[in-house]
Amino acid sequence: MRWIMVILLSISAAKADMKVIESRGYPLANDNSNRDVFEWLENNDLSMVNLSDGTPLKLSDINNETMIILGSDWEPSTASTIGKSRNSNRSLIVIYVEQANENIKEAKKDSWFFKHIYELSGDSIKLKSMFHEIPIQIMVDSNGKITSIIDGV
Repeated sequence: MRWIMVILLSISAAKADMKVIESRGYPLANDNSNRDVFEWLENNDLSMVNLSDGTPLKLSDINNETMIILGSDWEPSTASTIGKSRNSNRSLIVIYVEQANENIKEAKKDSWFFKHIYELSGDSIKLKSMFHEIPIQIMVDSNGKITSIIDGV
């Protein structure tokens, strides 16, 4: 049985409309939280590259409601969240934070969501070493602003 603890945090006065919901996900590291990840996301523009066609994208460039899933291909909550998003009106971005991108490319090339898989790029690559638990779900509005983060979906 998995314990679920939910905490709503206000990140800062500037981002008071962004909510963080924390629960226990699948651990990647020690028992710390993902708060370093949240702080980084608050202060930086997430940059990524589409794995299928190499198109770069920054969080601030997103112009429609989007769900970003940061997870792993071995972890069941990531797979479940991706599956539930299939018929959603929101755009989908999947970022696998553990696996080598060439392995993901080969493993997921025939999946329905392959065109939605991105890899972190630029300064955003440092996020990979900050994760303590996965998955993390980020909701983005049509202005490229994070409205909520769900930690441990």
